[in-house]
Amino acid sequence: MNKFITALVTAISVSCYCGAPANSQDMAAYRQQSQPASKARTKSLKNVLNQLEVKFGVSFIYKSELEQKQLSTGDMEKQASLEATLDYLTSNNELKYKKIRESFYIIYSKDETAPDAQLPSNNGIPALPQPGMLYSAAALQIIIKGQVTDEKGQPIPGATVVVKGTSNGTATGPDGSYTIQAPDGNAVLEISYLGYVKQEVPVSNRTTINVQLTPDIKSMSEVVVVGYGTQKKVNLTGSVTALSGADVNWKPVGQVSAALQGIASGVTVKQGSGQPGADQGTIRIRGIGTLNNNDPLVLVDGVQYNINDIDMNDIASMSVLKDAAAASIYGVRAANGVILITTKRGATGKAKVSYSNYFGWQDPARLSKFVGAQQFMQLVNLMRENSGSSAQYSDAQINAYNDPNRNKDLYPDNYWLKDILTGSGFQQSHSLNVSGGSENVKYLFSTNYFDQHGLIKNNGLQPYHRTVEH
Repeated sequence: MNKFITALVTAISVSCYCGAPANSQDMAAYRQQSQPASKARTKSLKNVLNQLEVKFGVSFIYKSELEQKQLSTGDMEKQASLEATLDYLTSNNELKYKKIRESFYIIYSKDETAPDAQLPSNNGIPALPQPGMLYSAAALQIIIKGQVTDEKGQPIPGATVVVKGTSNGTATGPDGSYTIQAPDGNAVLEISYLGYVKQEVPVSNRTTINVQLTPDIKSMSEVVVVGYGTQKKVNLTGSVTALSGADVNWKPVGQVSAALQGIASGVTVKQGSGQPGADQGTIRIRGIGTLNNNDPLVLVDGVQYNINDIDMNDIASMSVLKDAAAASIYGVRAANGVILITTKRGATGKAKVSYSNYFGWQDPARLSKFVGAQQFMQLVNLMRENSGSSAQYSDAQINAYNDPNRNKDLYPDNYWLKDILTGSGFQQSHSLNVSGGSENVKYLFSTNYFDQHGLIKNNGLQPYHRTVEH
């Protein structure tokens, strides 16, 4: 019996041992078949070439029907050079490539000859794109060089050269030269420099563009009031801001000081109140320059004046002297700057009558939401409880507001903003002037009326201004 069992166990063991290698080989073969020889990855030809353009700094041209062709990229990333990468891609995807010029390649099908694609010639001018051919953006770009000079032919350093409609720009060097890259031959260059008229020059497929700027006669010949006379802007050496009457009188305000706000560099105007008649601004020119009074010196037609006592419609021009040069004329009174105002004058010719007006309404920008006395007390108590303090108002005080017959003097509950801001806020302005004269006598008569009703009743401003000039 023991011999029989021993023989049976031996037979089973031999059977298992013989079957094991066969099963292992089958599993190994299965695993080997399931693994691809290489990682199969595909991308469109357009995406692959865009990637190579960025990586190697080159440009490609190809037919439009190849744009969406799926390429097997495989081990493309492992290739060391551009040529090796192109050899790998074209050989595995039935394509060919040809180097037309430095950094320019054409891609075409394996069963056709290389197309005659036009590229930028040696002078950098791109030919018009051919139908059916796709060009990368770099293939159509133009490198433009040139020089910017003034009316005498002298170079202008620091002039700005910008491709119109883009943020692509540069500045000219010490010799007035510049180099800029335009997206194509239809671009337009904008050349500008302070004191010169800005020019727009079409590229028109040119690679060399020299530009001669002309002086801006209008701005350079503008007369500015400085001290005891006038001077052309081109001859100014001090810091002066020149304003016209139109820069000031368009604002719907009642004070000239408030109208100065935001229109002159280096001048800050702060309003402390919105009350009609008290909404004048505090003027500071380049900050505070002295102790005590820091107001600038204001001269109207050469006479010291309160800037808010003149009507905006009578102002012809205004100059703000901002630096220490003003002190050479006006002395210590100019320590905080000088504001020179010139009023309108009559002109030779027949009498002319002009009239202007405007009407408007003022409203509060934002009013706080009314809470009510009872809710206010509850919120105060909640705030104190959250901070670890005891309640400020008792329950008896809070519950007293539930009684409609309570003493309103002891327990008031009024929304004062609603009760006080009952004014219309209406304002109007009227200006009438008559001017004329001859060669010897010129005259101007003006009268101005400004009416401003506040947001609070019986709180308004109604100044009259009358001026006679001859």
